[in-house]
Amino acid sequence: MPAEPTVRQGSASAGVATSTLHVRLDYVRSHYSAEVVAQLLARATPALRGLLEAPPSGDGFTELEHFLALNELIQELVGSGDGAVVRAMGHFAARHNASTWRKIFESGADIPTFMTIASGLWHHHYDSGVLHLVQEGPSALTLEIRDFAVPHRAHCLSVLGWLEGIFEADPKHLVTVTERACRALGDERCVLALSYRDAR
Repeated sequence: MPAEPTVRQGSASAGVATSTLHVRLDYVRSHYSAEVVAQLLARATPALRGLLEAPPSGDGFTELEHFLALNELIQELVGSGDGAVVRAMGHFAARHNASTWRKIFESGADIPTFMTIASGLWHHHYDSGVLHLVQEGPSALTLEIRDFAVPHRAHCLSVLGWLEGIFEADPKHLVTVTERACRALGDERCVLALSYRDAR
């Protein structure tokens, strides 16, 4: 996969929940040394550093550019240039609320029902775009991120990792998540595909 494109400060015209920033800071703290955390905060812009050092807010939003810049900075510090650490942070974010998702699965929700619930919560995390679902047969779903203002690899990889982490909380299904297309790579759409089967 090609190296991630650089975000231009001020280019974003979308918002993201500030909690997404704190989760990624938590990821760095839990996986790397205090020195790496200090380097991250030192290299962040004053605005981003202020957001990271502020007490977490459960319902606040900030500019998407801060989310993109944080992902890129973490990738520069500890990543290999292929976006794997960005995907891993999305996975980590999903595991933060694994108990909530597990309860939904244990209540009997199948994959389409669960994804309908999850897509309905999109605007709890982003104020741009929608997650559109298309059933592709009895054991497959296509997910398309539509109308997102700022296509960027960090965003799509974060969603991909989040989905992978979420489905680890499902005791009844084995789910595979793959990326089919991304606008940031020149495709016309951002598309993810789910295939699933019973775990037993």
